[in-house]
Amino acid sequence: MPASERAIIVANSNKPIQSDLNSIICSDDLLVAADGGGRHCLDAGYAPQVIIGDLDSISQSELQELVSLGTEVLTHPVRKNETDLELAIGFAIKKGVKEIIVLSALGGRWDHTLGNIMLLASTRFASARIRIIDCNQEIDLIRTGDTHVINGTPGDTVSLIPVRNTVVGVTTSGLEYKLDDNELVFGATLSLSNTLNSKQATITIKEGLLICIVIRSNK
Repeated sequence: MPASERAIIVANSNKPIQSDLNSIICSDDLLVAADGGGRHCLDAGYAPQVIIGDLDSISQSELQELVSLGTEVLTHPVRKNETDLELAIGFAIKKGVKEIIVLSALGGRWDHTLGNIMLLASTRFASARIRIIDCNQEIDLIRTGDTHVINGTPGDTVSLIPVRNTVVGVTTSGLEYKLDDNELVFGATLSLSNTLNSKQATITIKEGLLICIVIRSNK
């Protein structure tokens, strides 16, 4: 399997991915299905290079179809310490990718949705930028010392949510409600529903972990 700079991982939510996948995939991307994500890939007309997980969310006929298309199958036991998505991200990290886009990770079961979002904050995965894309919503994680750039359209909604402790030294530009070396406290909603007022915004933090959610108004 040739080395790729970027991986696209398809999880097993209940939403179709064809539009999202068509709009982002490139020929040299590593496409990985997390268990039932393999069914979403087939429905969208794609064969992932790898399907990984305990394979309890995909039928044998679908699995055989993937195998016939050249997909490598990495099977894990049902009783395991990681979700299928966590296994898929770990696999992509070991392949040396620097960017990971996760599709079909939101909706359905709330425990899985919240767990999938929290995976972005894992120190094990800090070597790659991981984003979750779901139609017009995009979720990123901003780490200590990062400068995060948002390219979008004026009117897009931007929300910043601290992970774990207080996030220190938050400074923004290009947003309607500006932050200037502010602190954002875990469990408070001060930084929800800001608005992009230019085509580009930047967010920097001095210390902490910050989830950034962009809801695009032009989709």
